[in-house]
Amino acid sequence: MALTHYETLGVPRDASRADITAAFRSQMRALHGDAGGDDELAKHVSSAYNVLSNASRRATYDRTLAPDAPASAPEPAPASTTARRRVFHSDAGTAAASMLDVDPSQWDWHIPAEEAAARPGKKSPPRWHGRRILLVIAFLAWTLAGTAAAMTLGLPLARIGLVSTLVALLCGAGAHLLWSLLVITRSPLHRWGIFAALLVAAAGAVFIYLDAGTPLPMLGSALCLVATSLTTYASFGVVLARGSRDESIIDSSFITQVGATSLGPRNADVERLLGALTGAFGHRDGVRVILLPDRVTPKGGVSMVRSQVAVVVGRSMHLIAIPPLGAEGLEISGSEVISDGQVHRNVVRDEVQALRARYGRGADVHGYVIPTQLSTIPPAVQAVDGISFGSLTQVIDAVGTDTGSSLDRPNALFRHRALESMSLLA
Repeated sequence: MALTHYETLGVPRDASRADITAAFRSQMRALHGDAGGDDELAKHVSSAYNVLSNASRRATYDRTLAPDAPASAPEPAPASTTARRRVFHSDAGTAAASMLDVDPSQWDWHIPAEEAAARPGKKSPPRWHGRRILLVIAFLAWTLAGTAAAMTLGLPLARIGLVSTLVALLCGAGAHLLWSLLVITRSPLHRWGIFAALLVAAAGAVFIYLDAGTPLPMLGSALCLVATSLTTYASFGVVLARGSRDESIIDSSFITQVGATSLGPRNADVERLLGALTGAFGHRDGVRVILLPDRVTPKGGVSMVRSQVAVVVGRSMHLIAIPPLGAEGLEISGSEVISDGQVHRNVVRDEVQALRARYGRGADVHGYVIPTQLSTIPPAVQAVDGISFGSLTQVIDAVGTDTGSSLDRPNALFRHRALESMSLLA
């Protein structure tokens, strides 16, 4: 059934022109293109305002409505047909100390760790010592690459008389360390990072040319850059890639976060979230958790609505955010989250859509938001605009119920795809 003009604007049948104008302006601000609004819905809002703001057109339109049409604004329709929809109310649900409180007793699918360890046929995965051997080899290769850079880039400086031999070798080793730092921080994926790496390589090529007098040896500078990049990724990347399966379920993928899980403190709410996930899924073989660092420490000017972790189970990925939204509730409209008078991009919704396109066929991507400053817990998870809102207990239960038997069936292929897809968000 098509919405009436009154329903489109969200005003009652007896609304004054001032109320209609205020509702129209509020709707258009929410639907503006810069805020990620819906152009088609904006046209319907404008059409409704053009009719209701004119007395004669409004009277004619009212005569076309059913006599028993509601005299007040109806309940909000789904987010796709209304400009705003409130998700939580401060007077709804059951009072709770925190949305991050966890009660495993509500999970029908949950198997306590002690019961999982006692199950027949449950064996610990054998340790593979070859990883340590490869790690040692990778670090040796990185050291040799640094030595080659020191000699190839440094010695020409000494031979043409610019600096002493010791300082020249230190300059070459410094170029190796600089390139390594750029690779570790993933800076070459940005314009300034690749520019800095190539600038150092170009400077080294110039000094090699001045020393050799022919262009062919200049290739040594480019080869040093490639060797540094590959050996840095192979050595530090392995260290930061993922922890031991016996120690944690947390994946600190080098692709997505380059060690931010290991380096520096994490937000207390994030630690609480990770602790609950470890308690729920740590003893299940088919679960991995990917922590995203730029969501752990939000940067200035960036929306606080950031995805914190991705839980990968079998072929499904579950993106979980814990934004500190206000206690008065929050509203969602299109790709926006509106809270306490502030408009933020709903990054979770946008990232879920991007991951669905990137993750591959047969994969399932879900998004969850756990507001940390709401004073009440809803009776159940509420889905709005493709994103589920609820407490940590409800979200973990939703993930466990949805994945079912996959909790104990590792799927290396889809986990690898998940790690690749995460690079889209980092």
